[in-house]
This record gives sequence, C-alpha cells and structure tokens, in this order.
Amino acid sequence: TFNIAVQYATNPSITCPSNSTVALSSSCTYFLPYLSSSAVFSDNCTPVGTLTYAKTPLAGTTLTEGTQTVQLTVRDEANNSATCSYQLTVADQSMPMITCPGNQNITVDSDCNATLSNYTGDVTVSDNCSSLAQLTLTQSPAAGTVISANTQITITATDQAGNAGSCNFFALVIDNSTPTITCPSSYNVPASPSCDYLVPDMSSIAVYNDNCPSALNFGQNPPAGTTITSGPISILMTVNDGNGNNATCVTLLTPTD
Repeated sequence: TFNIAVQYATNPSITCPSNSTVALSSSCTYFLPYLSSSAVFSDNCTPVGTLTYAKTPLAGTTLTEGTQTVQLTVRDEANNSATCSYQLTVADQSMPMITCPGNQNITVDSDCNATLSNYTGDVTVSDNCSSLAQLTLTQSPAAGTVISANTQITITATDQAGNAGSCNFFALVIDNSTPTITCPSSYNVPASPSCDYLVPDMSSIAVYNDNCPSALNFGQNPPAGTTITSGPISILMTVNDGNGNNATCVTLLTPTD
C-alpha cells in the first residue's frame, strides 16, 4: 500500500480596491483599517472565512498626509498566497474653522467716507492640520478700502491644502457730524385781501448742507400751506441727516399788503 498526498498548488485570487483618497481626521491623522471592504478574495479550496490576510503597512498604522502604497496579501490553508497593491492618498479635506467679530462701527469723515481697517486679527481661527502661522487670512473688501455705506466684510482662512473657510460681519458707517442750516432773519409774503396768508415752502429759502447730503431731510413748522390769519409768525426749520444729527434755524414770516 502507499499514500497519496494531495497538494493544493493554486494561488488564491485577490483584487485590490481602486486607488482612492481618504480624509485626515480632526487631529490630522488617518488610521489604516484592518481590511478594505472593497477588496475581493477567493480560493479554489479554502473557504473565504478561513483565508488569512495581511496588510502592509499594518492595519492600525497612523498615516499622515501624502500617498501611500498599500499591499494586501491573502494566504490559503496550503500556504499559497497572492498579493495586490493600490495607492491610498491621505488628504486634508477639512476647511479651517473661523469665527468673525460682531459688526464693527466705523465713523465717516467730512466727505462721508470711512476707511476699512484690517480685521483679520480680530477673527478666531483653527485648523486640523495647519498651524495658525501656516494659515492665510484674506479680507474682502481689503483694508484701506473707502466706503460710504454699510458694507459686508468677508474674512477667509485658507490652509496649506487649499481648503478655505470664511465668515462675515458688517462695517456699519456712523455719522456723528451735525448738518448746517442758514435761514434769513425775516421773509415777506403777500397777504390776501382778508389779511390772511399761506405759509410757503421754505426748503428753497434756507441753505443747508451735511457731510452726507444725500440723507438730509428738511422740515418746517408750521408746514407749507398752513393758513395764517394775521400777523407775523416764526417758522422753525429743521434738517435731519437720518443719523440722529439735527440743525435748526428760525425765520420771521411777515405778511405784506
């Protein structure tokens, strides 16, 4: 009698996943998992559940940013093996975290203009991989821009991988300048045969101005069109710039026959 030894000489079959890119974590690391679920293994004799697997680098290895060749090896019960490899790119895909200050007041000058400051130093910013010194902060509109109305400011933080995060706030223009108004001390209006008269529109008689003239509002008391039955009357004229700044003057309105 004699024994026949059966040897399995067929290598297992292995198909690696396609080259892929994975994201670094919030701590700028990536832990290589034990086995990619997209890898495919088989063998002619050994059940898939009893095949042994190996990965290089080892599962659990901490990878940093860059491209790594990952090699997978499968071995059957007869010690036949097969190997494949793929490229795993570890990338920083997280945008920086940035918080802007609240809205900023900015005072206009005598020409109703204000110049934007550099607000990049007022933001709070962090990133999973780039240090504060490695982050690039930009402001739009840029520091030095002249504005005359409320303007939204956007601060953008860009990390070394090109990921960008941004936040917004408003530069609120503040006008603290008082308008000017000049009235004649007196103004004559014709009286009717019954000696009454109408208060005229005094907006063209008074001279008024402001550093932000487009926002000026003119008012008078008594208003134009009021009937005065007899005698002179004082007209109070007021200009308001819409920012709480007012100026007044008074003209004596006198009827003439």
